[in-house]
Amino acid sequence: MSVPPGGGPLEVLLLPPDREGVLDARALERSLPDANVRLASSLADAVSRYDAAVDCAVSGFRVPGGTAVDLRERAEVDADRTPHIVVVEAEDGRVPVEAVQEPFADLVPAAGEDDTTAAVRESIEKVVSERRSPHLAGDWPSDRRALNDRKASILDQFFTKIPQHLFVKDASARNVMISEAAVSRRIHRLSDDYLGKRDIDGVVPVEEAREPYEDDLAVIRTGEPILEKEEYYPTSDRWFRTSKVPWEEAGDVVGVLGASQEITEEKKRERQLEIVNHHVRHAMRNDLNAVAGWIDVVRNREDGDRNEDGEDRNEDGEDRNEDGEDRQRDDEILDRVSRITERLCNRVEKQQAIVDAVSTEPEPAPRDLSAVVESELRAVADEYESLRIDADIDRDVTAVADEGVDQVVRELIENAVQHSEGRVPEIGVTLHRNGDRAEIHVRDDCTAIPTYEREILTGEREIDQLNHSSGLGLWLVRWLVENSEGRVEFGRTDVGGNDVAVTFPSPG
Repeated sequence: MSVPPGGGPLEVLLLPPDREGVLDARALERSLPDANVRLASSLADAVSRYDAAVDCAVSGFRVPGGTAVDLRERAEVDADRTPHIVVVEAEDGRVPVEAVQEPFADLVPAAGEDDTTAAVRESIEKVVSERRSPHLAGDWPSDRRALNDRKASILDQFFTKIPQHLFVKDASARNVMISEAAVSRRIHRLSDDYLGKRDIDGVVPVEEAREPYEDDLAVIRTGEPILEKEEYYPTSDRWFRTSKVPWEEAGDVVGVLGASQEITEEKKRERQLEIVNHHVRHAMRNDLNAVAGWIDVVRNREDGDRNEDGEDRNEDGEDRNEDGEDRQRDDEILDRVSRITERLCNRVEKQQAIVDAVSTEPEPAPRDLSAVVESELRAVADEYESLRIDADIDRDVTAVADEGVDQVVRELIENAVQHSEGRVPEIGVTLHRNGDRAEIHVRDDCTAIPTYEREILTGEREIDQLNHSSGLGLWLVRWLVENSEGRVEFGRTDVGGNDVAVTFPSPG
């Protein structure tokens, strides 16, 4: 007896006929090793044992306490969902008319005990093989042909409407069926380009095709599924989560059934949080260590002062001078600690802004970029009174951008201020239309952003313990612009400063 395709053991409710010698219940139970048989002793017992998990009911027509019709009515057996097989004893060669009128799945004539038991077992295999799987509810056809037609219609709609990369491959790992839905970003090609080909036949770039092809062969060879495997395709910088299961017919593996869902955005967010976590562990730990170091300086000096209190000092003037020097050192230490804590607070705010940026769904929309840039320039001028910005802003420049675009200009200006080495930097901001794009340039005369840092920000270099970006501000800029489907480029000015270009698409 095979396990039903819905998964899990078959659940059979068995209520033998009311007369012994008709059906060997124990023998039937032993012949169904892959099934759970609920053996009932009476009609009332069978009703109490029947529930939605029952896959097949077997009973005599006449049972202790009533009939099979009573069992159907009292247990509310759903004939469309649960097949009911009835063992019928003909009286004077006649079958009870109620047995014929009721929608039982099968009627098994009572013969010798062994023959009846074998016939019931065969009947169970027949009706279960036609059983809907997984469990279905509602107005579904009961005959196998109509049910298969219904399944084929549903399968066709899965492959034509679900926006996911679904595929069927034969025993040679050739694609024989591919979803036709409008998948905006299929792995590499349109669906028709896959048909009749293996991954190594040019469907996927050759350097990326070997592993998925070998996965296909492994599933076909072993019959073991590969579930939710994350696959990276570096030539397109995209990630997919793929599941492959054996395609079986008559107990043999004849190919592969699979589904692949793009998870590039999910992996990008993981990467973003990894970068933030790395920065927190590295940069913030350094700042906290610096604060702890200055606290130790003050504590050690106070300990020395307490030791000297027990010693006589010869000259009051020297004491006054030393007191003045101590106060000056204290002020310097407090200034340093204050700057460090201010930097820590700024990083915490940047952290929160980044978490907000990566955890919310971007909503790019047409925005008045001219108004946004001018508003941010006024806010920066109020905060940094000595700062002078040379601005050249075109009027009425509209671009498609996320609502966080206002932070982009502020972060780029503040980045220049923070790296100006204590002087007032010269900063220029421009906003111009350039064909179907809007371009913002923020230029400064500060030390150029190091090459390794620019490479990290653009993804050309991996971030690691020895190789990290110095601040979160530029990361925030990059991710806010990406949320707006824009682009950030890091260049240099003629005098060796930085020229950060941010490009946004214009509304259609």
